[in-house]
Amino acid sequence: MDPADSPLLLTEPVTLADPQRERYLETAMEGLGAPATYLLRSPVASAFGAGLPTATVVDLGYQHSRSTCVVDGYALQRTVQQHPWGQQ
Repeated sequence: MDPADSPLLLTEPVTLADPQRERYLETAMEGLGAPATYLLRSPVASAFGAGLPTATVVDLGYQHSRSTCVVDGYALQRTVQQHPWGQQ
């Protein structure tokens, strides 16, 4: 499948800074030649995957844990809580 033939849906962490987002999009659009790209915040993708537009999403990662409130499909940045506790 040629990436230039279809749009891309990419997930991103809620803590991704704008310069990193720009580089992420630049790689997708120019490097892969995607005609369109949509960045979806990871907690929003998790909530939608569970069939819920509003949820509290808890991500228990290897190096850290993060919780985010998602309301009507939007990750509320001010609700993001990150802790250095992982499942190491």
